[in-house]
Amino acid sequence: MPNRHRPRAVELIGELSVASARFRSLWARHDVRPLLGNTTTVHHPSVGTLQLHREKLPVDGLLLVVYYPDEAGESAEKLHLLRLSAQPV
Repeated sequence: MPNRHRPRAVELIGELSVASARFRSLWARHDVRPLLGNTTTVHHPSVGTLQLHREKLPVDGLLLVVYYPDEAGESAEKLHLLRLSAQPV
């Protein structure tokens, strides 16, 4: 899982904290536990095959599924290209 002290993680935690009182209360609890993740392959029509890690996080009867690539791998580069292509011109 990405390090929570990295700039993007800090930014995301801040955005979620401002937007959601529920997130703030859950984040403050720090009741995390190690989960056994897995990897999966996703076929995207624009960038092709992505190899992603998958973590499942139970939250109040719901299941939050997080997908992320290896930090310096080909899939990270492809996701970066997708993010750039989604930005307004």
